[in-house]
Amino acid sequence: MDPSLREFLASGKSIITDTMAVKSEPVKIKKGTAMEKVEVRDWDKVLISRCKDEKVSKKDVVVEFKKIIDREEALI
Repeated sequence: MDPSLREFLASGKSIITDTMAVKSEPVKIKKGTAMEKVEVRDWDKVLISRCKDEKVSKKDVVVEFKKIIDREEALI
């Protein structure tokens, strides 16, 4: 027997045999809940992550920008 194989077997390590393990299901977020639950401080990061995670329509993005503009103008 090959000395490397003998050393491997003596170490007690095992070879991965089950590579077809089922992955966990991704968490599904209902549309519109991400922006309402987050306190808006970093609105750009929140909006970008929402657009990446969910399939947000262009119309919804425009509505969100209008909300952000109104919020920021109120602070002035």
